[in-house]
Amino acid sequence: MTYYDHLAIVMIFFNGQLQHLNVSVKGIRFFARIINGIPVSDQHIWHNVVIDSHQHQLYAIGKHRNMKLDIDTSEWSQLPMLKMQSRFKSSMMMNSTLYVVHDQSMECLHLASIHSGWVVCQPGLRGAPSDTTACMMGTWIWTTGGIELQSDKMSAIKSTYRWQPGKKHWQKMADMNEARYHHAMVTDGTSLYVIGGANETHPSLATVEVYNVTSNTWRKLTNLPKGIQFGGAVFLPWGEILVVGGKSTTILLYSIAGDSWRQSDFQLIHPVSRPGIALLFLRQPKPPDTQITGDMPCNG
Repeated sequence: MTYYDHLAIVMIFFNGQLQHLNVSVKGIRFFARIINGIPVSDQHIWHNVVIDSHQHQLYAIGKHRNMKLDIDTSEWSQLPMLKMQSRFKSSMMMNSTLYVVHDQSMECLHLASIHSGWVVCQPGLRGAPSDTTACMMGTWIWTTGGIELQSDKMSAIKSTYRWQPGKKHWQKMADMNEARYHHAMVTDGTSLYVIGGANETHPSLATVEVYNVTSNTWRKLTNLPKGIQFGGAVFLPWGEILVVGGKSTTILLYSIAGDSWRQSDFQLIHPVSRPGIALLFLRQPKPPDTQITGDMPCNG
């Protein structure tokens, strides 16, 4: 058996094409070709993805279709349609239930009873801002930023909210330092990171912030090398955040401990903008004194 230093498989989904890259603490050592094109005609739709690592299932949530991929067999199947449609949504999973946050509400799909369809499990945020970004941390679903209509003018907002399944209302938390929408958001399990985005004065923000749950405060971090709107981010368990998007093939890596950015020597096969991105799984660390040998496997 060949061992690798903390190998992660990052799945990137955009325009009906699924790419994946193998990432380790030593860097991106192998990049796989595009695989498993989604079998629908209208592929040019933004999707976001959720991965069930235990069942090896990938769920792609789109504007007109929702699909499920069995990663082991490469077979796609169709999921029920959402009750409400919006152009910007975030998806996540908790306790075998898919959650989709969009402009009007939050919908849930219980995977044990998929054929029952989606149900509205929580009304939308007060004022119904659009284009918010959401992710799950702990047992809470968190949303940040978005666009709000004020005096017939669209304005970016700084708001942070959270909701826990079973609760009746969203809870207002501390505002971000900078208003933004179309940004990436990711968690390392204890903190939230918001990356890039846009607002009225900056079509592509380079600013990055981190949220401390204990103190309920946001703090600015080192800026991106360049602004990114419509980015996607995933946390790598050795303490880095991988960022792609902004209509670019560039892959950026952020060191949490060092508060620093670096650009990977590898690039995506095609430029992506607001891609679905998720971590498939993590290999066990190599045993002590074991040498890394051989080529990186294509699919782990």
